[in-house]
Amino acid sequence: MKQTGRAHSAIRVLALIAAIGLTVSLSACSSSDNDTQSKSNTTMLADNGAEQATVWTCSMHPQIRMPEAGACPICGMDLIPATVSVDDGGERSIVLGENARRLASVQVTPVERHVVTREVRMVGLVEYDETKQRNINAWFPGRIEKLFVNFTGVTVKKGEPMTEIYSPELISAQEELLQALVSRDELRASRLAVVRESAETTIAAARDKLRLWGITKKQIAKLEKTGVIRESITIYSPLEGVVITRNRTEGDYVKSGTRIFTLADLSTVWLSLDAYESDLNHLRLKQEVTFTTNTYPGETFVGQITFIDPTLNPKSRTVRARVEVNNENGRLKPGMFAHAIAYSDIETAESGIPLVIPASAPLITGKRALVYVQDANKPSSFSGREVVLGARSANMYIVKEGLEEGELIVTKGAFKIDAAMQIQAKPSMMYASGGGPKSGHDHGSMGSNSSMKMSDSTASRKSNKASKKTSMKSMKSMKAPKDLSPAFENYFDLQEALRSDDFEAAQSSNGS
Repeated sequence: MKQTGRAHSAIRVLALIAAIGLTVSLSACSSSDNDTQSKSNTTMLADNGAEQATVWTCSMHPQIRMPEAGACPICGMDLIPATVSVDDGGERSIVLGENARRLASVQVTPVERHVVTREVRMVGLVEYDETKQRNINAWFPGRIEKLFVNFTGVTVKKGEPMTEIYSPELISAQEELLQALVSRDELRASRLAVVRESAETTIAAARDKLRLWGITKKQIAKLEKTGVIRESITIYSPLEGVVITRNRTEGDYVKSGTRIFTLADLSTVWLSLDAYESDLNHLRLKQEVTFTTNTYPGETFVGQITFIDPTLNPKSRTVRARVEVNNENGRLKPGMFAHAIAYSDIETAESGIPLVIPASAPLITGKRALVYVQDANKPSSFSGREVVLGARSANMYIVKEGLEEGELIVTKGAFKIDAAMQIQAKPSMMYASGGGPKSGHDHGSMGSNSSMKMSDSTASRKSNKASKKTSMKSMKSMKAPKDLSPAFENYFDLQEALRSDDFEAAQSSNGS
């Protein structure tokens, strides 16, 4: 069984050696024919019929362009022929034949002017309208005898009673008014006008004191008519709204100015939005804003911007924008989360209507933006041009500099054209001045010396011999048949010759 296995292994090795020898022979013939053809033909025709010239370049460094064969001055690799069109369009242009344009799927679009609408998206919360909030305070010191509204959230109407307060000082003020009325009646028959006027002034002062303490004209008139002093006074709601806070309970003593209730009118609400710093120049007062809420999915509400905060939040880098919204039906509740959109027409200072291009046209590298422009007189020629871009709106870019209206720019296939420019070491998206990266492929220590080649260096020969000895030792350790040793030696000689691109050594190792 062992002898049968060794026989099968020997057959596989011999078949491999025979296949390699046949490949080398065919490659030699093909290389000889190609060399003869490349030397005899210094020019050829492109797919569009344009005359082409042969230059030599490095497969690792395409910026190397030499008129004849040799070694790459950067990495030492053998140069390969690169056929380029004699009419290549110049340093910043490239000429593509019909087939090349078809393979690159090149599409062009004219540069146009039209109105661009910028969409500004914001998020925010529904809040109370601060201009429609009222506090119900104690206008005089006393004790809360009764609260007609005992909890927050209840809706009250204008003129509805809110609380009843007992106050000794209020009782004294009522007595002053009644006493002034009695004095006026007694002094009415006086012949002195000054006395009568003084009595009227005292009455007016007593009335103003009660009015400034929140007593209504109706309550004052009732007091003057009946002459009955009330120990407690009822305070009424100054507006229709919702009680959002209740600060006191029955039996509490209050001073002048103590807050008892806070009311808010929800017929109008505010939508407080956070706008990013980059969107500020697209927002203005009285601008219409549409928004949606999670409570009513699919339903859109509309409001107007009434205020833009003059300061920027340094932490979030946003500015607060206030939108006033009509809420007569009361569906919007303070605290609701909202997604808002504002639309703004972008204009330029020069013509008003900006110059725009599709967003797929420019190749943006961070600091630079490059577009490829088709030659109007020569559709097969495309040239790269740096442009200055403005704001982006959806799938359009505003162009500030670099293009004119009516020019044809590449909107599809621009990256493939740029790749062809890079292969030819011309100015491209990555390299503004052409060429390639400064630090290239160095192949070890040979990158700085173009005269050192792997095929003829002494160090390479020593390395090949050492590799051969190591391989032979490994084969012996595998207990290979002794009659196959010559075949293995020829195989390793052929391997080293192929690796070193030594065609003559490869032929001799193959026994030819």
